[in-house]
Amino acid sequence: MPSLKAAVQLDYFAGMIEKETGIRFSDGTYYQLEARLEELASKFGYKAGIEELYHTILDNQDPALKKLIFEKATNNETYFFRDPKLFNALETRFIPELKEKFGAPIRIWSTACSSGQESYSISILLQKLGIPAAGFDYLCSDINEAILERARTGKYSQLEVQRGLSTPDLIRYFRKSTVDSSWEVVSSLKDSLRFARINLLEAWPHKKKFHLILCRNVLIYQSIENRRQIMRRLVDALEPGGYLAMGAGESLVGISAEIVQVEHNGAILYRKKS
Repeated sequence: MPSLKAAVQLDYFAGMIEKETGIRFSDGTYYQLEARLEELASKFGYKAGIEELYHTILDNQDPALKKLIFEKATNNETYFFRDPKLFNALETRFIPELKEKFGAPIRIWSTACSSGQESYSISILLQKLGIPAAGFDYLCSDINEAILERARTGKYSQLEVQRGLSTPDLIRYFRKSTVDSSWEVVSSLKDSLRFARINLLEAWPHKKKFHLILCRNVLIYQSIENRRQIMRRLVDALEPGGYLAMGAGESLVGISAEIVQVEHNGAILYRKKS
C-alpha cells in the first residue's frame, strides 16, 4: 500500500490521465499506474522516481512529458486474430453480408488499433474473401501516437507473430527480416490502411459513416458516463445496417434503441437498424 504522500501523487496523475484520456485508475488498479510511472521515471533518468516526476510536472507542465505519461497509461495488450469466434463470424457472415448490402468500398474503423494486430488481421481476412484494397476503406486509430507508429511500420517480433497467426498466414502475409528475427507485414496489407491519432472523447475528424466499427476492450477503462457517451457516438457513426463489435465483457444493451444484438456461432455484434 502506498504512503500518504505517494497516494496523493498517484491521485494527481490518475486525475490528470482521466481528464485527458477518460482512462480511469481506481484504488484497486493504482499498482498498475505506479508500475508504469516508475518505469517511465527510470527510463528518463528521474532518480527519485514518481516523486521527481510529480514535481517536474507541477513545476514545468511540460507538454512532451505529459504526452509520455498519457501514452504510458494506455493498455496496449493485443495479438493477431484475438477472439477467434469474432473473426470467424466476420469471415463467414458479417463481412460478406456488408459486401452484398453496401458494395465497395466497405468502410471499417478500428477505434483502438494499438500496435496494429487487429487491423492487419481484418486486412488478411478481407484478402481471403477476395476483397482487394480498392474494395475497402479502413481507418485505424489510437490515442497513443507512439504505439500508432509501431502499427504503421507493421514490424513484429517472433513472439508477436506466434500469438494468433497460423503458419500459412505468416508465410503469405509477412516477410522475414534479413538483419534480425522480426517480421514485416507485406505492402499489400500495409498500404491499404490509414492510421490516425483519435481520442474517442474529442471531436472525430471523419464525416462518412462506417459499415463496421471495432471498439473492443476499450470502454471498460472509462467511467460509466464516458462509456455511454462514446457508445452513443459510435452508434451514430454507423451506417444503418452496419455492425459494431465490442469486447467480450462489453455490451450495448440499453444504450440505444437504434441497435439490435446479433449472435452468430458464439460471437455477438450489434447491428444498427435500417
